[in-house]
Amino acid sequence: MQSRKSKFYPSLQPAHIKISQNCSEDRLHQAYLHLAKLIPGFVKTLSTATDDELTVYIRKLEKNSNLARGDDISRAKQKLADLINRSTPTPLPLLEPSSRSNRGFQHDATGLRLCPVAPGYNWEDPEVRAKIRNQDPLFPTNKTLLFRGLYSKFNANPDDIEKGFLRSGELVILAKILLTSSSSADSYNVDADNILPAKKMGKVPTKQNVAQILGISEVTPPIIAYVACMYHFALTDASSWDCLYNGFNYISLYDTIVDYFTEVVPGTKELLAWWNK
Repeated sequence: MQSRKSKFYPSLQPAHIKISQNCSEDRLHQAYLHLAKLIPGFVKTLSTATDDELTVYIRKLEKNSNLARGDDISRAKQKLADLINRSTPTPLPLLEPSSRSNRGFQHDATGLRLCPVAPGYNWEDPEVRAKIRNQDPLFPTNKTLLFRGLYSKFNANPDDIEKGFLRSGELVILAKILLTSSSSADSYNVDADNILPAKKMGKVPTKQNVAQILGISEVTPPIIAYVACMYHFALTDASSWDCLYNGFNYISLYDTIVDYFTEVVPGTKELLAWWNK
């Protein structure tokens, strides 16, 4: 019988990612069902539109989805900077919420979170940090989809890679920011090493948030995967969205996290329950 490690670990290595046809079809089918539920007339348009009408319709959908992702990227960039700046120990220098110029591996705080989870990648070691920053060929940063920001307290063990996986307090807070509101995120008490100073509650919001507009009542694997992509990208110094920025494959990250919940079933139900508590 294949062990959890032998099944899980290779699936997070880009060189070994072999998404099965069934998984790919399942994801596409689920996406279709969600779009049919969210967009009035979606199914009818696909069924009755001419080729030219369908081309215009799909382009419009793509444009709107790109705009929505752009809004999420902008909010993630700003709110994550504030989140990290309020963490302990205080990062030096502080991150500028409106700029990406001082992020990525060149900054100690964002570099820690982006650090790959693999043998030898000890971010706390100054020599290792220097090799990563200097793009030493022995320390590539795009050969695994695992990074420390996905883990509880950013502690990841290459020999036990499921321990703490997708239990990052910052990941949960970013999900709340993107789906609900900043005030709901402020009320979340992140785990031990990342406790944030409490903020005063503002006025009760009068307009619907994203989760309410989309009818989202619970956290699902696609939501976790999407937030993980936004989180990683917000830590980088990328000037604009790139699904392969510096060789890191965000599409593979998304697909792999979604598939993790279906292919590595034992334990993932408990993980989803943790996200929804």
